[in-house]
Amino acid sequence: MSKALELMYTGDIIDSSEAERIGMVSRVVPDDELSEVAMELAQKLASGPSIAHALTKKMVYTAHERTFEEQLWMEGQASTASGSSEDRKEGLRAFVERREPKFQGR
Repeated sequence: MSKALELMYTGDIIDSSEAERIGMVSRVVPDDELSEVAMELAQKLASGPSIAHALTKKMVYTAHERTFEEQLWMEGQASTASGSSEDRKEGLRAFVERREPKFQGR
């Protein structure tokens, strides 16, 4: 937060390695690899457990609104909600069978 505010206040320009170092970007790749790396990440996310991804995103983006105890309770609720999904069962089966899971978003 402090670095973000500093950059907003000063208007300073930073290079890609500094942006990566401070967590402004998650990864830096050469220009000619950008499309390939972006598509790989998109495919990985798209083939993942969409229910768990949605719950995780909601938990992260709203965590600042709750106390620690409330956050733990919310995480328990999210775990319960995703725990009975077909995707959760598929994830466990795939783990036991040592294969890649095929999530369906249900």
